Amino acid sequence: SMLNTYLQTLVTDRPLFVRSRNRYLKIKYATFVKMAPPTILIFSNLVKEIPDHYRRYLTNSLRRHFGLKGAPIHLVFRNQHSKDKSLEAI
Repeated sequence: SMLNTYLQTLVTDRPLFVRSRNRYLKIKYATFVKMAPPTILIFSNLVKEIPDHYRRYLTNSLRRHFGLKGAPIHLVFRNQHSKDKSLEAI
């Protein structure tokens, strides 16, 4: 629950508006999938439209908040309604 609360805080503090879709990014929920290396699965809308700078913002903020200095964090975004099981990772 700490992960979800913190992610919601990040998105609220710096919302992402995607002009091509005329929508804001919404994160439904997130969960840790693996701990070595830390891999976080995030269910959200607009999965393919999230720019690299916003992914770095989320990654760096999570790294600072959870004390993972120097550790690679993998964020995996998935659309909740998608039937495709492939993951888009950074």
